[in-house]
Amino acid sequence: MDLVYKYCQIILCPFDDTFDLIPSKGFTRMIILGAPCIRKPNSSLPSKQDLLNELWTNVPFQGAGIIDGPTWS
Repeated sequence: MDLVYKYCQIILCPFDDTFDLIPSKGFTRMIILGAPCIRKPNSSLPSKQDLLNELWTNVPFQGAGIIDGPTWS
Protein backbone atom coordinates (compact mmCIF):
# COMPACT_ATOMS: atom_id res chain seq x y z
CA MET A 1 0.00 0.00 0.00
CA ASP A 2 2.91 2.34 0.68
CA LEU A 3 4.02 1.99 -2.95
CA VAL A 4 0.53 2.89 -4.18
CA TYR A 5 0.38 5.91 -1.91
CA LYS A 6 3.85 6.93 -3.12
CA TYR A 7 2.53 7.18 -6.69
CA CYS A 8 -0.94 8.44 -5.73
CA GLN A 9 -0.45 11.87 -7.33
CA ILE A 10 0.80 10.30 -10.57
CA ILE A 11 -2.07 7.81 -10.67
CA LEU A 12 -4.67 10.50 -10.04
CA CYS A 13 -3.15 13.33 -12.14
CA PRO A 14 -5.53 12.79 -15.12
CA PHE A 15 -8.50 13.30 -12.79
CA ASP A 16 -9.80 16.37 -10.98
CA ASP A 17 -9.88 16.75 -7.19
CA THR A 18 -13.24 14.97 -6.88
CA PHE A 19 -11.52 11.59 -7.38
CA ASP A 20 -9.93 9.54 -4.61
CA LEU A 21 -7.79 6.43 -4.49
CA ILE A 22 -9.50 3.95 -2.17
CA PRO A 23 -8.10 0.54 -1.25
CA SER A 24 -10.21 -2.44 -2.21
CA LYS A 25 -8.88 -5.80 -1.07
CA GLY A 26 -5.48 -4.24 -0.34
CA PHE A 27 -5.19 -2.54 -3.75
CA THR A 28 -5.66 -5.82 -5.58
CA ARG A 29 -8.47 -4.09 -7.45
CA MET A 30 -8.98 -0.53 -8.63
CA ILE A 31 -12.02 1.26 -9.94
CA ILE A 32 -11.32 4.29 -12.12
CA LEU A 33 -14.46 6.29 -12.81
CA GLY A 34 -14.91 9.02 -15.35
CA ALA A 35 -11.89 8.01 -17.43
CA PRO A 36 -12.04 9.52 -20.92
CA CYS A 37 -11.95 7.05 -23.79
CA ILE A 38 -11.65 7.23 -27.52
CA ARG A 39 -14.02 4.93 -29.35
CA LYS A 40 -12.85 2.88 -32.31
CA PRO A 41 -13.96 3.98 -35.80
CA ASN A 42 -16.89 1.53 -35.62
CA SER A 43 -18.01 3.24 -32.34
CA SER A 44 -17.13 0.25 -30.15
CA LEU A 45 -15.15 0.64 -26.94
CA PRO A 46 -11.51 -0.51 -26.84
CA SER A 47 -11.02 -4.19 -26.05
CA LYS A 48 -9.79 -5.57 -22.73
CA GLN A 49 -6.34 -6.01 -24.30
CA ASP A 50 -6.37 -2.41 -25.60
CA LEU A 51 -7.13 -1.21 -22.07
CA LEU A 52 -4.35 -3.34 -20.61
CA ASN A 53 -1.83 -2.04 -23.17
CA GLU A 54 -2.82 1.55 -22.33
CA LEU A 55 -2.56 0.84 -18.60
CA TRP A 56 0.97 -0.53 -19.03
CA THR A 57 2.09 2.74 -20.67
CA ASN A 58 1.65 4.42 -17.28
CA VAL A 59 4.86 4.35 -15.23
CA PRO A 60 3.32 3.09 -11.95
CA PHE A 61 1.88 0.06 -13.75
CA GLN A 62 4.90 -0.88 -15.88
CA GLY A 63 5.89 -4.42 -14.98
CA ALA A 64 2.82 -4.87 -12.76
CA GLY A 65 1.48 -8.39 -12.44
CA ILE A 66 -2.05 -7.77 -13.67
CA ILE A 67 -3.85 -11.12 -13.67
CA ASP A 68 -7.42 -10.29 -14.69
CA GLY A 69 -6.94 -7.18 -16.79
CA PRO A 70 -9.09 -4.07 -16.91
CA THR A 71 -12.63 -4.15 -18.16
CA TRP A 72 -15.52 -1.78 -18.74
CA SER A 73 -18.19 -1.58 -16.03
